[in-house]
Amino acid sequence: MESDAAFFTRRAREERFAATKAEHPKARKAHLEMAARYGLTDEEVAAGYVLTCQSVPVGEGVAVDYDA
Repeated sequence: MESDAAFFTRRAREERFAATKAEHPKARKAHLEMAARYGLTDEEVAAGYVLTCQSVPVGEGVAVDYDA
C-alpha cells in the first residue's frame, strides 16, 4: 500500500502535470491550487496560504513574496 507521503507527492505531481496541459487559465489555476493544497488546513487555504514548494508557474505574471 502506498504511504500517505507517497500518495500526496504523486497527486501533487499529477496536478502540476495537468496544469501544464490545461488550455484555459481557470483550469490551470484549479490544478495548481490542487497541487498546492496538500498539507494545508482549510483555515490556511482560506487565509491565502500556498505551499510554494508544491506550486509550479504555468504562465506569465507569477510573483512570490516570502515577506508578505
